Amino acid sequence: MFRLKLAYFSATGTTRKVLHAVAEGMGLPFEEWDFTLPDSRRQERTAGPEDFVLFGAPVYAGRVPSFVTEYLQRYVSGRETRCAVVGVYGNREHEDFLLELADTVQEKGFLPVAGAAFIGEHSLTDQIAPGRPDEQDLDMARRFGRELRERLDAGAGPLAEGVLPGRRPYRERGGGKPMSPETDASCRRCGLCAARCPMGAIDPKDPFRVNEDACIHCLCCVRICPVHAKAFCSEAYQQMVASCIARFQYPRKEPEWFLG
Repeated sequence: MFRLKLAYFSATGTTRKVLHAVAEGMGLPFEEWDFTLPDSRRQERTAGPEDFVLFGAPVYAGRVPSFVTEYLQRYVSGRETRCAVVGVYGNREHEDFLLELADTVQEKGFLPVAGAAFIGEHSLTDQIAPGRPDEQDLDMARRFGRELRERLDAGAGPLAEGVLPGRRPYRERGGGKPMSPETDASCRRCGLCAARCPMGAIDPKDPFRVNEDACIHCLCCVRICPVHAKAFCSEAYQQMVASCIARFQYPRKEPEWFLG
């Protein structure tokens, strides 16, 4: 028996939902290491041989978000701790994500025994993978959890080289144009957007002020605003969304996992 921990970044709750379904399939109680908010990415976390950690994050252009990598490298450590790496992507591709995340945690004392990629509604638009993960996706996440538990109970060891997809060196990170949401006059200054922004990009004293260099376009603020006062309106943003819809709306991608 081992102690299950879910370690994740999940700006809009999608990755969290997937990991919860995997844990449900594993049939074990769990502890959550939620490092979504800025303050949480200054907390040290350690795990030992008696633990199993599910690491999860969204896929950003085929890579692990740089701030996720920085947090894991600086604050998280294991001692021969078995783990699985999970990526959630918006119906595009997961490319080097799983390999990169596995490499990152392995350098910190973890032993990856599995990897999985699931689909979530695209962060930029609800016209790509709308409503996902849907019930079919979550059923597959539970199935992955059951298969993972069976392998762990059988004493599964670390994945062999080449099992996880991806290449080294990892693909270059994109250098997109900085942009941020605009706020209209209906804003009540409730502060919810600032409190929930995973990058601390919104001024808590003035929600009209947003640091566009820090904004990661997760749309958390847009989706949680109770009066729908926030939106991305720039022409550059609209062009980016249109391009994504044209390239990634179809066909429907399905979850996949890698157990060796």
